[in-house]
Amino acid sequence: MSSSDLEAKATELSASIVHDESVRLLNTTARLDATLSDTSALSQYAEGAFSSLGQVRGSGELSQSADGFSLKAIKVAVENESYQIDLQGSIEELGTISDADFDLQFSGLDTSEFLSSRFPAYGYTQDLGELAGSMRLRWKAQDWQISGLNISNRG
Repeated sequence: MSSSDLEAKATELSASIVHDESVRLLNTTARLDATLSDTSALSQYAEGAFSSLGQVRGSGELSQSADGFSLKAIKVAVENESYQIDLQGSIEELGTISDADFDLQFSGLDTSEFLSSRFPAYGYTQDLGELAGSMRLRWKAQDWQISGLNISNRG
């Protein structure tokens, strides 16, 4: 699959096709790889505005069970010349995005640029160093939970 901003492919695809009262897939598995031109293009696929942070590369292992589809071994990376954002985890039920569990790590984010992008009235222009950190994000029972939050400023 390809569009102006997104390129995605499924490889190592395996599935059983069953024809009883209807035609359906069983035991589907595949490796998914995707590249998005920039994080700002996420606004085409998800609700909300997304800042321009750079190209997004991701991969994961799709599998089907009686409960639906899950995506495991998810790895997503956003990189440019000055910073890096890495996300790893899994989504147990893709249909409802339930039981999502991610570890997020980031480094090299310019502190002044970050504050300016989040707070329009922020006017300080001097160098404040770089942000780095990590956290665990979980989506369970319709709520995001953050744990293990660690953020530091260097420089």
